[in-house]
Amino acid sequence: MTKAAQALGTRRSSLFEWLDREGWLHRTFGGGRHATSHALSEGWAVQRGKGAVSWPQITAVGFQELARRLGVNPEADPAT
Repeated sequence: MTKAAQALGTRRSSLFEWLDREGWLHRTFGGGRHATSHALSEGWAVQRGKGAVSWPQITAVGFQELARRLGVNPEADPAT
């Protein structure tokens, strides 16, 4: 998420807020974040790790969608 935020020219916290608001992520009862079923099915995100230690990761397809929606033309894909 940090590399994606940097490539998009925004703060990590702002990116998380946007992803939450747009329905890409949701908060768990424990306070963690998970990718929504919509983001997973569209291929925009994957869920890494197992059980209590898991985290969402934006895919290359998701990064391109973020850049398109935010009107950014990044030079490099941070997912690589």
